[in-house]
Amino acid sequence: MVFDPKSIGDHSPVVIHGQNIAQVDSYRYLGIHIDNKLTWSVQVENICSRVQQRLHFLRRLRVFGVNQKVLLLFYHAIVESSILRYGNLSVQLKAQITRLTQTAMKIMAAEADHADADDVCVFLSHGENDHVYAHDAKIRIQDITDLLRGDKCRSLVGKPKIFILQACRGDKHDEPVTPMDVVDSEAKTNEVVVDAGVVYTLPAGADFIMCYSVAEGCI
Repeated sequence: MVFDPKSIGDHSPVVIHGQNIAQVDSYRYLGIHIDNKLTWSVQVENICSRVQQRLHFLRRLRVFGVNQKVLLLFYHAIVESSILRYGNLSVQLKAQITRLTQTAMKIMAAEADHADADDVCVFLSHGENDHVYAHDAKIRIQDITDLLRGDKCRSLVGKPKIFILQACRGDKHDEPVTPMDVVDSEAKTNEVVVDAGVVYTLPAGADFIMCYSVAEGCI
């Protein structure tokens, strides 16, 4: 195999002791598939295939009524151990692995008994629009909330589900405003500001609590 990450083109045949050495696009070494572009695409496909098979057994364990601790042990030992992380994966390949992890979480979350618990989820991260950033990917907020819907997690039906997200939602800066009290409302002249840096300001979009009768996209 000749490594050609920049797609230079055809390469001269490799000859050793008068014999042409066959060139391949990928090669398996110590259980890892290495491709000549170093994209890890073949390895990710192999991982996804293995994990899909193991998720089938995770589903069967849930159907048989195995408790949550055993499901979590099976996930860490059999499923998660197969998911290797690579720093230079493309966005598409990262998304494939992320979807598998989310599927496993859905399987286990649906089985957990939360009858004696309320749900408060706090996220402190970076973000954009409807996503928050994780260690190696960005996750849709709706994908997170979907895990706790009544049809996915029945033991939380009728319980409040509170999400607090400390993350950006775009690239605009909210315009700051200065709170006005009774003294501020009076007209003043010849006022000198000594230190503008200590003026207490609030985001212009503060003090809103938005409540909707239905979920986003529903009627």
